[in-house]
Amino acid sequence: MPAPLLLLGSAADLPADLPGPPSPAAPLRLTAMARPPTWVRRLTHGSAPHACAEGEELGLMDLALAARASPLFTTRAPVDRYFAALEARWETLAVAGVLAPGVWAWTWHDGTARGPIRPGSVLVCTCRTGQECHLGHLAPFLMRAGWDVRRLRR
Repeated sequence: MPAPLLLLGSAADLPADLPGPPSPAAPLRLTAMARPPTWVRRLTHGSAPHACAEGEELGLMDLALAARASPLFTTRAPVDRYFAALEARWETLAVAGVLAPGVWAWTWHDGTARGPIRPGSVLVCTCRTGQECHLGHLAPFLMRAGWDVRRLRR
């Protein structure tokens, strides 16, 4: 049986229509952001827990984003620390089966748990094309967990 498809991409590549309530078997539009802006919340059904910074990683994310946005950006250290923290957690989750198809559950934007993330679903963030993105770092862990991960194309 082939691995279920999971698409990763930018929220800017989603259709501009509002998603409406999710039907029982249809793919989902999910944000993979710790703090999604309102426009992303409006274009998605909910969130993919574990796909973004959590807990102490939020501080590392803020430092990495500030460093990357600075015109004086000369060291990757804050960015590398952030990605290393995410990858360490994702390794643990992948090995434990938490990210596996049929197991990894999505939530409403308020955090209320829903069912498993469905094949064909899309995880999005707001990174710009060509910018290093946490979803690129997440992809190998999702593939190891059993997903067929591909890039969302408009």
